[in-house]
Amino acid sequence: MPKTHCSLGLIANDEQTNNNLFQAISKVCSSTSTPQPSFETASRKYTLFNLIADVDFINYSISTDAFVLIMDATKRPTKKVLDFLSLAAEMKVSNIIVFLDNCDTINDAEKLQLIDMEIRQLFYENKLDDKNMPIICGSLSKALEGQQTWLAKITEFVNACDKYIQPPFFKDKPLFMPIEDVFEISGRGTVATGRVLRGTLHLNDKVACVGHGKNDEYFVTAIEQFRKDIDEALPGDSVGVLLRGAQRKDLARGMVIATPNSVSEHTEFKAKITTLTKDEGGRHSPFFNNYRPQIYFFTDGVTGTLEFPPEVNMVFPGDALTAIVKLSEPFVLEAGTPFAVREGGRTVGKGVVIQIIK
Repeated sequence: MPKTHCSLGLIANDEQTNNNLFQAISKVCSSTSTPQPSFETASRKYTLFNLIADVDFINYSISTDAFVLIMDATKRPTKKVLDFLSLAAEMKVSNIIVFLDNCDTINDAEKLQLIDMEIRQLFYENKLDDKNMPIICGSLSKALEGQQTWLAKITEFVNACDKYIQPPFFKDKPLFMPIEDVFEISGRGTVATGRVLRGTLHLNDKVACVGHGKNDEYFVTAIEQFRKDIDEALPGDSVGVLLRGAQRKDLARGMVIATPNSVSEHTEFKAKITTLTKDEGGRHSPFFNNYRPQIYFFTDGVTGTLEFPPEVNMVFPGDALTAIVKLSEPFVLEAGTPFAVREGGRTVGKGVVIQIIK
């Protein structure tokens, strides 16, 4: 029986911490680092994604089945952790596992219990699963040294993934693949490249290409990944898709390859938006009603107008608000779609669609 595929997003303050977790897992599970870090248990195959920057979480949240929040037992929760929990709540993320690192430096069992309670309180305040959510007290450095006590904690983490992370998984949902680029290959046809965010793409599937006012259907005649032909692509896979009958002018960056009749274009929605502070790379000054930044979805952006609630006069860097967003042209989106707010080539905020208006 084939193993169930599950994608894990790793949330940490730096990429090295995420890499250390993967290396530790490799000591207790069968694993591979190419084309994407992954490991296998008796029943599942897990693919790992490093989500270091806020924009990484925004781009991958729609295709990630579960998240691993790596926290340092010796430090207070960082702003990154608090922002992640807030956005996870807005997007109704249900599968989150906490790996508490550096527990080898704390010899007081009561202190570890208090840390556990504080983390669960944070989840409770964000209306996330605080009772059943696993918190694994481990030590990546000691596990990498091969110390059995801490390798056992890695095994405990792997077992928690199998037990706690429950279907439905994104691979079983309708296909959603934003187009990143389009090529015309002489003698073969038109190829669209991108990353599968949701669903499973099979050879010979009928798909719809939606966006820029178009909604046309084609058959998939080839799927290529790293110059190899494959029969199917799962969430997280970056692939090239050969579409029979499509011409270069029919496709463009920002369009979406999807299951027919599963997505549509919209121009107005309600969103929860969090702006970045100056130190996070955001604006230095506040902005006002009818602010017109770029609203960036997945692979492309469009100008949007932000309409504030009546009680809000201005928004300062670091503030959060619920606003109406009106796009200058239609875009494929749905409730739960994440986006970045950009200005002058940099990200100044992040948000999630909470209601389609039209």
